[in-house]
Amino acid sequence: MKKVYENQILQLDVDESTQQLYLTVLDKSAKMASFDTVTKENPRVKVGNFKGLKEAFEAPGHQSLIGDFKPLIDLTVSKDEMKCHMTLNLTKSQFEEANQEEILSQAFRLLEEKSISVGIQKEAIESLRPMETVVVAYGIDSIPGEDAKVRYYELGEKKPQVKKDGNVDHYEIHLLDCVQKGDWVGEKIHATEGTPGKTVFGNPIPAKKGRDFPLKFDKKAIDAVESDGVTELKAKIEGAVRFRQGKITVEDHLFISGDVNYKTGNIRFNGHVTIEGTVEDKFTVVAQKDILIKGDIGVGAVDLIHSESGDIAILGGINGKGVAKIKAGRNVYAKFVREASVEAGDDINVGLYAIDSHLKANFITSLENGRIIGGNVDATHRVMAGSIGNRFEKETQIKVSGFSRKKVTEELTVIKSQFSEALTKGNQLKRQLEIFEINQDSLDEKALNTYNALMFQYEKLIDEINELNAELRRLETMLLTRGEGEITVLDNAHPNTMLEIKNLQKKVKSLLSGSIFVKDNEIHLKSE
Repeated sequence: MKKVYENQILQLDVDESTQQLYLTVLDKSAKMASFDTVTKENPRVKVGNFKGLKEAFEAPGHQSLIGDFKPLIDLTVSKDEMKCHMTLNLTKSQFEEANQEEILSQAFRLLEEKSISVGIQKEAIESLRPMETVVVAYGIDSIPGEDAKVRYYELGEKKPQVKKDGNVDHYEIHLLDCVQKGDWVGEKIHATEGTPGKTVFGNPIPAKKGRDFPLKFDKKAIDAVESDGVTELKAKIEGAVRFRQGKITVEDHLFISGDVNYKTGNIRFNGHVTIEGTVEDKFTVVAQKDILIKGDIGVGAVDLIHSESGDIAILGGINGKGVAKIKAGRNVYAKFVREASVEAGDDINVGLYAIDSHLKANFITSLENGRIIGGNVDATHRVMAGSIGNRFEKETQIKVSGFSRKKVTEELTVIKSQFSEALTKGNQLKRQLEIFEINQDSLDEKALNTYNALMFQYEKLIDEINELNAELRRLETMLLTRGEGEITVLDNAHPNTMLEIKNLQKKVKSLLSGSIFVKDNEIHLKSE
C-alpha cells in the first residue's frame, strides 16, 4: 500500500497493483461530509463504493475500499474509436507546482503505449490544462465513393416559330434529332470506390462504394464503349434518337439529300424520313414515323404524304392545288396550307395561313398572326387563329364537334388514379432494382434472374406510365378549353364566316374577336 493523502481526520492509501483506493478514518468524531474537501483537493480520487465510504466513518481505524485512484493523465477512446479524450487529474495549484515538461512527455508516452497513432492533436496536448477534458486525437473518416453519373442525348423541343430574314418568313421546328453512326448518345461515369478511413488506433475503416446505375439503351441500335472509368453510348446506325420503353434508341432514318421525284420514286419507309428538298407533284411519301420536308418551296400537288404514327413538318409550306393530301398519326406542322387536305390524329399547327383547305384534327392552331381564309376546318376540341375569313368576306367554315366536360372530367379522375397507382408501383420496383444494382458485383445466378424479371416488369410499367401520362396531359389540355368546345379569334373573324360548335351555329355578320364557346347548350362570346 502507498499513502497518497493524510490529514488529522483521515488517510488514503492505494494498492499500487490494482490502483484501488482505501480510506481509514483517524478521528472518531469525523463526519462523512468532511470527505468533500478531500475530493476537491485530490482530483485523482474516484469514489465508486459508497457503502465502503459509509463503513469507514462508522468504524474509525478500519481500512475500507471506497473506489479507485485515477491516473495522473486519464485517456479515453470513443466507442467508434474516432476520438481520443485526455484529462489532466490535477488541481490548478498542483499543476503549477508540477514539472510540466514531464507531464507533457508522459502524455505523449501514454498515447504511444495505447497505440494511438492517427490524428494526434499536438497543440491540444501542449495546451492541456488541469481538470479539462480535450480531444487529443481524431480518426480519419472514410470518404464514400461518388455515385455513377448517367446522362443521355437531350432531345430538342418541338416548338414551331416563324423567323423573319429580311422580307422572308422562315418557318422552323425541331422535329428530328439525328445522329451518325458512331455519334455519342449517352454515357455513364462509373461509381468510385471511395477512400478508406482510419481509427485513432490506425485500424482501417472501409469506404462505401458509390451506387451504380445502369445505362438503359437499345442494344440493337447502340454500342456501349468502356474507357477510363466511363461507358459511352455510340450509335450503331445513322438515325433519329428516341426514347422507347424507358431506353434510349436510334431509329431508322432515311435521308434524301434532294427531291422525291422520278429518280427516287415513291417513298415508303419503316422509320423516319428527312427530305432536304421537295416532294414533286403526284409523288407519295409514306413513313411509319416522322417526316421532315425541309425545302424552301415546300410541297405542291403531291399525291400523299402520310406518317402512320408520327409527326409531319413541311417547313416550306403546302401549295396543294386542290390535290395534296397530308395525313399524320400525331401532329402536322406547316408554314402555310393552300388548297390541300390536312388531317392529324392530334394537332395541326399552321404558321402563316390556311387558304381554301380542309383541316381536320383535335386542335387546330396558327401562330399569333396566322389566318384561316376559305375552306373548312373540322376540330374536335378547339380552333385558334389570328383571323378567320377576309375583308372580301370569303366564305369560311369552322366546325368544332366539342366534347362532354362531365365525361372528360370523370375520365380524368380515373386516369389520375391509375397514374398514381402506376407511379407508386414503379417507385417500389425502382427501389427493389436499386438494391440489386448497389450489390450487382455479388449477385448470384438466382438473384440475377430475379433482377432481370423485375427489370422487365419495370420497363413494361414505364411504358404504361408514359401512356397514362400522355392521356392525362391530353385530357387536361382538353379541359383548358372554355366550355365544351372553343373557337378563339385573336384579331378578327370576318363576315360570311360560319362558326359551329356542338351543332350550334353562329354566322358572323360583322367583325368579331375573342373566344366563342358553348356552355349549357348555348353559344357564348368572351372578348380576350
